[in-house]
Amino acid sequence: MSGTTISVETALPAAEVEPLYALYAAALAPLADRAASGRPLTADEFAAELADPRIEKYVARDAAGRPAGLATLATDPAAVSWVSTEYLAARYPGHAARGAIFYLGPTVVRPDLRGSRLPLELADRAVQRSRRAGAVVGVDVCAYLADRDATRGLALVGRRHGYGLGEVDRQTYYVMDPALLGRPPGTVVAPDAGELRVVRLADRPELLAGVAAVLAARWPHFLLYGTPAHGLDLLDLLARVPRHVAVLVDGAGAAHGAGLSVPLRWDGTAADLPAGWDGTLLRAHELLATGGQPNAVAALAVTADPGAGDAADALLPALREAAAEIGAGTLIAPVRPAGKARYPLHDPADYAEWRDADGRAFDPELRRHRALGARVLGPAAPSLTVTGSVAQWRDWTGLAFPASGEYVIPDGLVPLAIDRQRDVGTYREPGVWVAHSLKE
Repeated sequence: MSGTTISVETALPAAEVEPLYALYAAALAPLADRAASGRPLTADEFAAELADPRIEKYVARDAAGRPAGLATLATDPAAVSWVSTEYLAARYPGHAARGAIFYLGPTVVRPDLRGSRLPLELADRAVQRSRRAGAVVGVDVCAYLADRDATRGLALVGRRHGYGLGEVDRQTYYVMDPALLGRPPGTVVAPDAGELRVVRLADRPELLAGVAAVLAARWPHFLLYGTPAHGLDLLDLLARVPRHVAVLVDGAGAAHGAGLSVPLRWDGTAADLPAGWDGTLLRAHELLATGGQPNAVAALAVTADPGAGDAADALLPALREAAAEIGAGTLIAPVRPAGKARYPLHDPADYAEWRDADGRAFDPELRRHRALGARVLGPAAPSLTVTGSVAQWRDWTGLAFPASGEYVIPDGLVPLAIDRQRDVGTYREPGVWVAHSLKE
Protein backbone atom coordinates (compact mmCIF):
# COMPACT_ATOMS: atom_id res chain seq x y z
CA MET A 1 0.00 0.00 0.00
CA SER A 2 3.10 2.18 0.05
CA GLY A 3 2.70 5.29 -2.10
CA THR A 4 -1.10 5.07 -2.20
CA THR A 5 -2.92 8.41 -2.00
CA ILE A 6 -6.60 9.24 -1.46
CA SER A 7 -8.33 12.21 -3.07
CA VAL A 8 -11.90 13.47 -2.81
CA GLU A 9 -13.58 14.38 -6.08
CA THR A 10 -17.05 15.20 -7.36
CA ALA A 11 -16.39 14.11 -10.94
CA LEU A 12 -13.77 11.78 -12.35
CA PRO A 13 -11.87 11.73 -15.64
CA ALA A 14 -13.56 9.53 -18.22
CA ALA A 15 -10.37 7.45 -18.50
CA GLU A 16 -10.76 6.30 -14.89
CA VAL A 17 -14.39 5.22 -15.10
CA GLU A 18 -13.67 1.90 -16.80
CA PRO A 19 -10.90 0.69 -14.43
CA LEU A 20 -12.94 1.76 -11.40
CA TYR A 21 -15.98 -0.08 -12.72
CA ALA A 22 -13.82 -3.18 -13.13
CA LEU A 23 -12.88 -2.94 -9.43
CA TYR A 24 -16.51 -2.39 -8.47
CA ALA A 25 -17.85 -5.26 -10.56
CA ALA A 26 -15.18 -7.67 -9.29
CA ALA A 27 -15.88 -6.74 -5.67
CA LEU A 28 -19.64 -7.24 -5.98
CA ALA A 29 -19.52 -10.32 -8.22
CA PRO A 30 -19.50 -12.78 -5.28
CA LEU A 31 -22.86 -11.39 -4.14
CA ALA A 32 -24.60 -12.29 -7.40
CA ASP A 33 -25.62 -15.75 -6.16
CA ARG A 34 -25.45 -15.02 -2.42
CA ALA A 35 -27.70 -11.98 -1.99
CA ALA A 36 -31.19 -11.53 -3.42
CA SER A 37 -30.43 -7.84 -3.91
CA GLY A 38 -26.93 -8.48 -5.19
CA ARG A 39 -27.30 -6.95 -8.66
CA PRO A 40 -24.49 -4.42 -9.15
CA LEU A 41 -24.88 -1.20 -11.09
CA THR A 42 -24.51 -1.49 -14.83
CA ALA A 43 -21.56 0.24 -16.46
CA ASP A 44 -23.82 3.10 -17.54
CA GLU A 45 -25.38 3.45 -14.08
CA PHE A 46 -21.93 3.44 -12.52
CA ALA A 47 -20.67 6.09 -14.93
CA ALA A 48 -23.70 8.25 -14.13
CA GLU A 49 -22.98 7.93 -10.42
CA LEU A 50 -19.36 8.99 -10.90
CA ALA A 51 -20.54 12.02 -12.85
CA ASP A 52 -23.17 13.04 -10.25
CA PRO A 53 -21.87 16.00 -8.19
CA ARG A 54 -24.19 15.01 -5.32
CA ILE A 55 -22.00 11.95 -4.78
CA GLU A 56 -18.50 12.49 -3.46
CA LYS A 57 -15.89 10.05 -4.74
CA TYR A 58 -13.03 8.99 -2.46
CA VAL A 59 -10.46 7.60 -4.87
CA ALA A 60 -7.28 5.74 -3.94
CA ARG A 61 -4.46 5.72 -6.48
CA ASP A 62 -1.22 3.78 -6.29
CA ALA A 63 2.27 5.22 -6.75
CA ALA A 64 1.87 4.93 -10.53
CA GLY A 65 -1.36 6.94 -10.46
CA ARG A 66 -3.61 3.96 -11.23
CA PRO A 67 -6.98 3.63 -9.45
CA ALA A 68 -6.65 1.25 -6.51
CA GLY A 69 -9.90 1.77 -4.62
CA LEU A 70 -13.13 3.75 -4.35
CA ALA A 71 -15.70 4.75 -1.75
CA THR A 72 -18.73 6.91 -2.48
CA LEU A 73 -20.66 9.24 -0.18
CA ALA A 74 -23.99 10.65 -1.34
CA THR A 75 -24.51 13.98 0.41
CA ASP A 76 -28.06 13.98 -0.97
CA PRO A 77 -29.84 10.62 -0.55
CA ALA A 78 -32.03 11.47 -3.55
CA ALA A 79 -28.98 10.61 -5.65
CA VAL A 80 -29.36 6.96 -4.59
CA SER A 81 -32.30 5.52 -6.51
CA TRP A 82 -33.06 2.63 -4.15
CA VAL A 83 -33.14 4.74 -0.97
CA SER A 84 -36.43 6.23 0.23
CA THR A 85 -35.76 9.86 1.11
CA GLU A 86 -39.23 10.06 2.68
CA TYR A 87 -38.42 7.23 5.06
CA LEU A 88 -35.14 8.81 6.11
CA ALA A 89 -36.78 12.22 6.56
CA ALA A 90 -39.44 10.67 8.79
CA ARG A 91 -36.81 8.96 10.93
CA TYR A 92 -34.45 11.96 11.08
CA PRO A 93 -36.56 15.09 10.47
CA GLY A 94 -34.05 17.50 12.00
CA HIS A 95 -31.20 16.18 9.89
CA ALA A 96 -33.38 16.15 6.79
CA ALA A 97 -34.32 19.81 7.31
CA ARG A 98 -30.68 20.87 7.17
CA GLY A 99 -29.57 18.41 4.47
CA ALA A 100 -27.54 16.27 6.86
CA ILE A 101 -28.53 12.74 5.83
CA PHE A 102 -25.73 11.07 3.88
CA TYR A 103 -25.45 7.62 2.33
CA LEU A 104 -22.23 5.58 2.27
CA GLY A 105 -21.94 3.30 -0.74
CA PRO A 106 -19.80 0.17 -1.04
CA THR A 107 -16.06 0.49 -0.58
CA VAL A 108 -14.10 -1.43 -3.22
CA VAL A 109 -10.37 -1.96 -3.68
CA ARG A 110 -8.07 -3.97 -5.89
CA PRO A 111 -8.04 -7.69 -4.98
CA ASP A 112 -4.44 -7.53 -3.77
CA LEU A 113 -5.38 -4.75 -1.32
CA ARG A 114 -8.51 -6.28 0.20
CA GLY A 115 -6.66 -7.44 3.28
CA SER A 116 -4.88 -4.10 3.76
CA ARG A 117 -5.92 -1.00 5.69
CA LEU A 118 -7.05 0.73 2.49
CA PRO A 119 -10.78 -0.21 2.66
CA LEU A 120 -11.01 1.21 6.18
CA GLU A 121 -9.03 4.31 5.25
CA LEU A 122 -11.39 5.06 2.35
CA ALA A 123 -14.46 4.62 4.54
CA ASP A 124 -12.77 6.62 7.29
CA ARG A 125 -12.37 9.65 5.04
CA ALA A 126 -16.05 9.56 4.11
CA VAL A 127 -17.22 9.13 7.71
CA GLN A 128 -14.89 11.90 8.90
CA ARG A 129 -16.45 14.22 6.32
CA SER A 130 -19.93 13.20 7.52
CA ARG A 131 -19.07 13.92 11.12
CA ARG A 132 -17.82 17.40 10.28
CA ALA A 133 -21.18 18.06 8.62
CA GLY A 134 -23.10 16.77 11.63
CA ALA A 135 -24.78 14.19 9.42
CA VAL A 136 -26.20 10.76 10.08
CA VAL A 137 -24.89 8.18 7.62
CA GLY A 138 -27.01 5.47 6.02
CA VAL A 139 -25.48 2.25 4.78
CA ASP A 140 -27.04 -1.03 3.74
CA VAL A 141 -25.54 -4.46 4.38
CA CYS A 142 -27.00 -7.65 2.93
CA ALA A 143 -27.54 -10.68 5.17
CA TYR A 144 -24.63 -12.55 3.57
CA LEU A 145 -22.15 -9.81 4.49
CA ALA A 146 -23.74 -9.23 7.89
CA ASP A 147 -23.33 -12.92 8.69
CA ARG A 148 -19.64 -12.58 7.82
CA ASP A 149 -19.23 -9.71 10.30
CA ALA A 150 -18.99 -6.98 7.66
CA THR A 151 -20.33 -4.50 10.21
CA ARG A 152 -17.15 -4.82 12.34
CA GLY A 153 -15.28 -2.46 10.06
CA LEU A 154 -18.17 0.00 9.96
CA ALA A 155 -18.40 0.01 13.74
CA LEU A 156 -14.65 0.59 14.02
CA VAL A 157 -14.64 3.53 11.63
CA GLY A 158 -17.78 5.00 13.16
CA ARG A 159 -16.46 4.78 16.70
CA ARG A 160 -13.31 6.61 15.62
CA HIS A 161 -15.45 9.64 14.76
CA GLY A 162 -18.03 9.49 17.53
CA TYR A 163 -20.68 7.37 15.80
CA GLY A 164 -22.48 4.31 17.08
CA LEU A 165 -23.88 1.76 14.63
CA GLY A 166 -27.55 0.74 14.72
CA GLU A 167 -30.14 -1.01 12.58
CA VAL A 168 -33.06 1.13 11.36
CA ASP A 169 -34.78 -1.17 8.86
CA ARG A 170 -34.66 -4.67 7.44
CA GLN A 171 -35.90 -6.24 4.23
CA THR A 172 -36.48 -9.99 4.01
CA TYR A 173 -36.88 -11.98 0.80
CA TYR A 174 -39.37 -14.85 0.92
CA VAL A 175 -39.98 -17.76 -1.41
CA MET A 176 -43.13 -19.84 -1.93
CA ASP A 177 -41.93 -23.42 -2.41
CA PRO A 178 -43.93 -26.70 -2.30
CA ALA A 179 -40.97 -28.26 -0.48
CA LEU A 180 -41.71 -25.99 2.47
CA LEU A 181 -45.34 -27.10 2.87
CA GLY A 182 -46.02 -28.04 6.47
CA ARG A 183 -43.09 -26.08 7.87
CA PRO A 184 -43.68 -22.91 9.93
CA PRO A 185 -44.17 -19.74 7.84
CA GLY A 186 -40.97 -17.75 7.70
CA THR A 187 -38.71 -20.80 7.94
CA VAL A 188 -35.18 -19.74 7.05
CA VAL A 189 -34.10 -21.57 3.90
CA ALA A 190 -30.38 -22.26 4.08
CA PRO A 191 -28.52 -22.08 0.76
CA ASP A 192 -27.35 -25.37 -0.67
CA ALA A 193 -23.69 -24.49 -1.02
CA GLY A 194 -22.53 -28.09 -1.05
CA GLU A 195 -20.06 -29.65 1.35
CA LEU A 196 -17.09 -27.65 2.57
CA ARG A 197 -13.76 -28.83 1.23
CA VAL A 198 -10.13 -27.77 1.45
CA VAL A 199 -8.33 -26.42 -1.61
CA ARG A 200 -4.90 -24.88 -2.00
CA LEU A 201 -4.33 -21.28 -2.87
CA ALA A 202 -1.92 -22.53 -5.54
CA ASP A 203 -4.88 -24.13 -7.33
CA ARG A 204 -7.29 -21.25 -6.68
CA PRO A 205 -5.21 -18.03 -6.51
CA GLU A 206 -8.35 -15.90 -6.75
CA LEU A 207 -9.21 -17.07 -3.21
CA LEU A 208 -6.58 -14.78 -1.67
CA ALA A 209 -9.31 -12.15 -1.26
CA GLY A 210 -11.43 -14.79 0.48
CA VAL A 211 -8.56 -15.53 2.86
CA ALA A 212 -8.37 -11.81 3.66
CA ALA A 213 -12.12 -11.76 4.32
CA VAL A 214 -11.87 -14.73 6.70
CA LEU A 215 -9.09 -13.06 8.66
CA ALA A 216 -10.98 -9.75 8.75
CA ALA A 217 -14.01 -11.52 10.22
CA ARG A 218 -12.14 -13.64 12.78
CA TRP A 219 -9.04 -11.77 13.96
CA PRO A 220 -9.06 -8.93 16.52
CA HIS A 221 -8.85 -5.48 14.99
CA PHE A 222 -5.47 -4.78 16.55
CA LEU A 223 -3.95 -7.78 14.80
CA LEU A 224 -5.46 -6.70 11.50
CA TYR A 225 -4.68 -2.99 11.58
CA GLY A 226 -1.91 -2.44 14.11
CA THR A 227 1.68 -1.82 13.06
CA PRO A 228 3.44 -5.20 13.27
CA ALA A 229 7.04 -5.51 14.40
CA HIS A 230 7.87 -7.69 11.39
CA GLY A 231 6.95 -4.86 8.98
CA LEU A 232 5.82 -7.25 6.22
CA ASP A 233 2.65 -7.55 4.16
CA LEU A 234 1.18 -10.89 5.26
CA LEU A 235 -1.03 -11.39 2.20
CA ASP A 236 1.84 -10.58 -0.15
CA LEU A 237 4.00 -13.18 1.59
CA LEU A 238 1.24 -15.80 1.44
CA ALA A 239 0.69 -15.13 -2.27
CA ARG A 240 4.33 -16.10 -2.85
CA VAL A 241 3.92 -19.51 -1.15
CA PRO A 242 0.40 -20.50 -2.29
CA ARG A 243 0.86 -24.26 -1.95
CA HIS A 244 1.24 -23.68 1.80
CA VAL A 245 -2.10 -21.86 2.16
CA ALA A 246 -5.18 -24.05 2.61
CA VAL A 247 -8.64 -22.57 2.10
CA LEU A 248 -11.95 -24.05 3.25
CA VAL A 249 -14.54 -23.36 0.54
CA ASP A 250 -18.14 -24.24 -0.16
CA GLY A 251 -19.65 -25.38 -3.43
CA ALA A 252 -20.15 -21.78 -4.54
CA GLY A 253 -16.47 -20.97 -4.01
CA ALA A 254 -16.90 -18.83 -0.88
CA ALA A 255 -14.11 -19.06 1.70
CA HIS A 256 -15.12 -20.20 5.20
CA GLY A 257 -11.70 -20.84 6.72
CA ALA A 258 -7.98 -20.72 6.08
CA GLY A 259 -4.79 -22.41 7.18
CA LEU A 260 -1.65 -20.32 6.71
CA SER A 261 1.93 -21.58 6.65
CA VAL A 262 5.32 -20.57 5.25
CA PRO A 263 8.46 -22.56 4.35
CA LEU A 264 11.73 -21.73 6.11
CA ARG A 265 14.95 -23.22 7.42
CA TRP A 266 15.33 -24.55 10.97
CA ASP A 267 18.15 -26.68 12.35
CA GLY A 268 15.87 -28.58 14.72
CA THR A 269 17.10 -27.01 17.95
CA ALA A 270 15.19 -24.79 20.36
CA ALA A 271 17.96 -22.20 20.08
CA ASP A 272 17.32 -21.82 16.34
CA LEU A 273 13.57 -21.31 16.60
CA PRO A 274 12.48 -17.98 15.08
CA ALA A 275 11.44 -15.18 17.41
CA GLY A 276 7.79 -16.22 17.44
CA TRP A 277 5.28 -15.15 14.80
CA ASP A 278 7.24 -12.03 13.86
CA GLY A 279 10.50 -13.91 13.49
CA THR A 280 8.81 -16.66 11.48
CA LEU A 281 7.58 -14.21 8.88
CA LEU A 282 10.97 -12.51 8.68
CA ARG A 283 12.82 -15.81 8.26
CA ALA A 284 10.40 -16.98 5.55
CA HIS A 285 10.74 -13.64 3.77
CA GLU A 286 14.55 -13.87 3.91
CA LEU A 287 14.48 -17.39 2.45
CA LEU A 288 12.33 -16.24 -0.46
CA ALA A 289 14.56 -13.21 -1.04
CA THR A 290 17.74 -15.30 -1.18
CA GLY A 291 16.28 -18.25 -3.08
CA GLY A 292 17.26 -20.70 -0.35
CA GLN A 293 15.85 -24.20 0.06
CA PRO A 294 13.51 -24.82 3.00
CA ASN A 295 13.81 -27.82 5.26
CA ALA A 296 10.82 -27.01 7.48
CA VAL A 297 7.46 -25.26 7.34
CA ALA A 298 5.84 -23.07 10.00
CA ALA A 299 2.07 -22.98 10.48
CA LEU A 300 1.04 -19.40 11.24
CA ALA A 301 -2.68 -19.75 11.89
CA VAL A 302 -5.74 -21.91 11.36
CA THR A 303 -9.06 -20.08 11.54
CA ALA A 304 -12.57 -20.70 10.29
CA ASP A 305 -16.14 -19.44 10.52
CA PRO A 306 -17.98 -20.86 13.55
CA GLY A 307 -20.45 -22.54 11.18
CA ALA A 308 -17.70 -24.52 9.46
CA GLY A 309 -17.92 -27.19 12.15
CA ASP A 310 -15.83 -30.32 11.81
CA ALA A 311 -14.83 -29.40 8.25
CA ALA A 312 -12.33 -26.93 9.72
CA ASP A 313 -10.43 -29.86 11.24
CA ALA A 314 -9.05 -30.64 7.76
CA LEU A 315 -7.06 -27.39 7.53
CA LEU A 316 -4.12 -28.27 9.78
CA PRO A 317 -3.63 -31.73 8.19
CA ALA A 318 -3.62 -29.98 4.80
CA LEU A 319 -0.72 -27.81 5.95
CA ARG A 320 1.14 -30.90 7.17
CA GLU A 321 0.59 -32.59 3.82
CA ALA A 322 1.90 -29.60 1.87
CA ALA A 323 4.98 -29.45 4.10
CA ALA A 324 5.70 -33.15 3.61
CA GLU A 325 5.43 -32.77 -0.17
CA ILE A 326 8.42 -30.41 -0.29
CA GLY A 327 10.49 -32.76 1.83
CA ALA A 328 10.19 -30.85 5.09
CA GLY A 329 10.89 -33.03 8.09
CA THR A 330 8.97 -30.87 10.55
CA LEU A 331 5.99 -28.54 10.70
CA ILE A 332 6.55 -26.07 13.52
CA ALA A 333 4.04 -23.52 14.78
CA PRO A 334 4.15 -20.45 17.03
CA VAL A 335 0.66 -21.23 18.33
CA ARG A 336 -1.55 -18.35 19.47
CA PRO A 337 -3.35 -19.84 22.51
CA ALA A 338 -6.52 -17.85 21.90
CA GLY A 339 -8.26 -19.26 24.97
CA LYS A 340 -5.88 -17.29 27.16
CA ALA A 341 -7.90 -14.16 26.33
CA ARG A 342 -10.17 -15.29 29.18
CA TYR A 343 -7.19 -15.36 31.55
CA PRO A 344 -5.06 -12.36 30.50
CA LEU A 345 -3.45 -11.88 33.92
CA HIS A 346 -2.22 -15.45 34.36
CA ASP A 347 1.36 -16.36 33.55
CA PRO A 348 1.59 -17.51 29.90
CA ALA A 349 3.96 -20.38 30.72
CA ASP A 350 1.64 -21.67 33.44
CA TYR A 351 -1.38 -21.37 31.14
CA ALA A 352 0.34 -23.48 28.48
CA GLU A 353 0.66 -26.30 31.05
CA TRP A 354 -3.01 -26.30 32.07
CA ARG A 355 -5.03 -29.48 31.44
CA ASP A 356 -8.76 -30.11 31.21
CA ALA A 357 -10.68 -32.79 33.12
CA ASP A 358 -9.65 -35.39 30.53
CA GLY A 359 -5.97 -34.57 30.81
CA ARG A 360 -5.82 -32.82 27.46
CA ALA A 361 -4.32 -29.40 26.78
CA PHE A 362 -6.69 -26.82 28.26
CA ASP A 363 -6.28 -24.37 25.38
CA PRO A 364 -8.30 -25.35 22.26
CA GLU A 365 -5.54 -24.37 19.82
CA LEU A 366 -2.87 -26.29 21.68
CA ARG A 367 -5.29 -29.21 21.97
CA ARG A 368 -5.80 -29.17 18.19
CA HIS A 369 -2.06 -29.52 17.60
CA ARG A 370 -1.51 -32.10 20.34
CA ALA A 371 -4.32 -34.25 18.91
CA LEU A 372 -2.26 -34.56 15.72
CA GLY A 373 0.85 -35.64 17.60
CA ALA A 374 2.62 -32.29 18.04
CA ARG A 375 5.06 -31.88 20.90
CA VAL A 376 5.49 -28.64 22.82
CA LEU A 377 8.93 -27.06 22.36
CA GLY A 378 8.54 -24.11 24.71
CA PRO A 379 7.32 -20.53 24.93
CA ALA A 380 7.52 -17.90 22.22
CA ALA A 381 7.73 -14.75 24.30
CA PRO A 382 6.92 -12.47 22.77
CA SER A 383 5.55 -14.09 19.64
CA LEU A 384 4.24 -10.94 18.03
CA THR A 385 4.36 -7.23 18.79
CA VAL A 386 1.81 -4.69 17.58
CA THR A 387 1.88 -0.94 18.15
CA GLY A 388 -0.50 1.92 17.50
CA SER A 389 -1.37 5.37 18.77
CA VAL A 390 -3.57 5.74 21.85
CA ALA A 391 -6.43 6.87 19.61
CA GLN A 392 -6.02 3.81 17.40
CA TRP A 393 -6.13 1.47 20.38
CA ARG A 394 -9.30 3.22 21.52
CA ASP A 395 -10.81 2.54 18.09
CA TRP A 396 -9.70 -1.09 18.02
CA THR A 397 -10.85 -1.96 21.53
CA GLY A 398 -13.64 0.50 22.34
CA LEU A 399 -11.85 1.38 25.58
CA ALA A 400 -10.60 4.69 26.95
CA PHE A 401 -7.00 4.94 28.18
CA PRO A 402 -6.94 7.98 30.48
CA ALA A 403 -3.49 7.27 31.94
CA SER A 404 -0.32 5.42 31.12
CA GLY A 405 -0.21 1.84 32.36
CA GLU A 406 -1.40 -1.66 31.54
CA TYR A 407 -4.94 -2.44 30.42
CA VAL A 408 -6.83 -5.68 29.85
CA ILE A 409 -8.31 -5.48 26.34
CA PRO A 410 -10.91 -7.56 24.47
CA ASP A 411 -9.29 -10.59 22.75
CA GLY A 412 -5.91 -9.74 24.26
CA LEU A 413 -3.93 -12.63 25.70
CA VAL A 414 -1.97 -10.25 27.91
CA PRO A 415 -2.46 -6.62 28.96
CA LEU A 416 -1.74 -3.73 26.61
CA ALA A 417 0.93 -1.22 27.69
CA ILE A 418 -0.12 2.40 27.13
CA ASP A 419 2.36 5.29 27.16
CA ARG A 420 0.39 8.50 26.83
CA GLN A 421 3.48 10.71 26.85
CA ARG A 422 4.80 8.95 23.74
CA ASP A 423 1.24 8.42 22.38
CA VAL A 424 1.83 4.74 21.79
CA GLY A 425 0.27 1.49 22.86
CA THR A 426 2.42 -1.64 22.69
CA TYR A 427 0.99 -5.14 22.75
CA ARG A 428 3.44 -8.03 23.11
CA GLU A 429 1.65 -11.32 22.72
CA PRO A 430 3.09 -14.63 23.92
CA GLY A 431 2.83 -17.86 21.98
CA VAL A 432 3.75 -21.51 22.36
CA TRP A 433 6.10 -23.33 20.01
CA VAL A 434 5.00 -26.80 18.92
CA ALA A 435 6.46 -29.21 16.37
CA HIS A 436 4.86 -31.90 14.19
CA SER A 437 7.22 -34.59 12.94
CA LEU A 438 6.49 -35.38 9.28
CA LYS A 439 8.77 -38.39 9.11
CA GLU A 440 7.19 -41.83 8.83
